[in-house]
Amino acid sequence: DTMASNRWRYAIGETYREAGLLKEAIGQYRQCDNFPEQYKMMAWCHRHLKQYNEAVVLYNQVATDAASAPWALLQIGYTREEAGQSEEAIKAFQQVCKKFPTDGHASTAHTHLNNKYKIFLTLGGAKDE
Repeated sequence: DTMASNRWRYAIGETYREAGLLKEAIGQYRQCDNFPEQYKMMAWCHRHLKQYNEAVVLYNQVATDAASAPWALLQIGYTREEAGQSEEAIKAFQQVCKKFPTDGHASTAHTHLNNKYKIFLTLGGAKDE
């Protein structure tokens, strides 16, 4: 049963992740078939290993899932920030606001741009003109 083995692998991945064995966790998640969840977890592990580019690649994959896209773009912003790539971070946060103005993640990005970078922008499209 693939669903059972999938859940089992994912649970092992979680166990490794919680134990701080992040490379082992990534190996387990990679074998799962529960997109986008496994990609979110692999990206989390890469971020904690300070492998920021790998994390961004995975978040871009997650962004192909419409329901997860605003969250994924916000995570790209935070990841770029952790990597010390302020310009890239700002672009990612602005993208969340521009692409998903009515999503809750956009207001998070908007507030972060205001507070951390003193960038003030209006959230277009949030209300009907």
